[in-house]
Amino acid sequence: PRFCPHPQLGKFFCNFVRFYYAINIELEHARSILSELGLATASELLDAKLEDAMHKEATYLGFCSEIINDEIQEKSLRSEETRIKLSRLPHRETLEEFDFSQQILWRLGRAYE
Repeated sequence: PRFCPHPQLGKFFCNFVRFYYAINIELEHARSILSELGLATASELLDAKLEDAMHKEATYLGFCSEIINDEIQEKSLRSEETRIKLSRLPHRETLEEFDFSQQILWRLGRAYE
């Protein structure tokens, strides 16, 4: 039998601790593999996605699909931001920020030319 550092707590506790450490080692290994593959978002979200999948009772395929989809969405956002920065366009305004009154005045001025 293996040595249990807390024999007064019983065999169940020692087995639980071993299981907990084994899971953490596997999670760290999975995170490092995801990072090595360049899947930084999947690596960061792994714990939360695993917990969410347990609560939803998701299938393995459903879990994999969800985490890969999140990675694709994040890469798409980063790619868009990179292209915008490289384009050196002026400050990006949303429709809420855009000053339409200036646009109307500009068009009126052009109409009188």
